[in-house]
Amino acid sequence: MTPPYHFELIVACPAGPSNYDILHITEMNYLRFCRKLDYYTSHGVASQKMILGMPLYGRSFTATDGLGKSFSGVGPGTWDRGVYDYKVLPLLGAYEFYDSIRGSSYSYDLLAKELVSYDNIQVGKQKARWIKENNLGGAMWWESSIDTSNNSSLI
Repeated sequence: MTPPYHFELIVACPAGPSNYDILHITEMNYLRFCRKLDYYTSHGVASQKMILGMPLYGRSFTATDGLGKSFSGVGPGTWDRGVYDYKVLPLLGAYEFYDSIRGSSYSYDLLAKELVSYDNIQVGKQKARWIKENNLGGAMWWESSIDTSNNSSLI
């Protein structure tokens, strides 16, 4: 499984060089799953033995003007500050955005100035295709009880 801190720092942080610098992401690039996959397969591990762990939660950033802008806090979250269950996303009043090139999604509430980064259904489908294309053993989610029960379910 890709550790939660990988999601938090690589995928969920508002994009932009200023935020990457603050979080020292360049020093943490080795955590990316693609690099792990390449490393292990080049050392003889069959790709079918690897499982991609995916989150069913979003990370919140507050007091921000949007993607790539600075932020100064986190939202209240569902069960922990700054962490929302997937089943409550996008938050009421927020607009959802999807970037097919980067394989990422987020929601942003202009009035609340809150950005939440998470995998939506389009990202889930994109990851499923990637899993098949790379002949991985499958996927797992953390944690299935926080998925939605409507047609936006990721599982």
